Amino acid sequence: MKNIIREWYSDPGHSWLKVKYSELVELGIQSKISSYSYRNGDDVYLEEDCDAPMYITAVNKILGHAVYFREAEHSNLSSHVRNFDSYFFTVEIPKGELIDGDSLDKEVA
Repeated sequence: MKNIIREWYSDPGHSWLKVKYSELVELGIQSKISSYSYRNGDDVYLEEDCDAPMYITAVNKILGHAVYFREAEHSNLSSHVRNFDSYFFTVEIPKGELIDGDSLDKEVA
């Protein structure tokens, strides 16, 4: 079993676990993260109530690793994490392929 150390960020109202977006993709949970989490480039700040526990469970069950935490920031004011964009996930669609509801690749009559 490998130990993984991730950082916690918190303010008086909430806290978040910082992970890499690529980890969420590797675990196959990128589409399950709520908009209560935040994203800044490849850094994702998972909210403490649902998203962080889902990540921890996935790391343990899928990879067999344990997740440990280090406090990175505790603010008595609003955390800078709240300034990031709400979480979003990206999907790569090969050119020429269609997905349900997508009109970008359809020919206009």
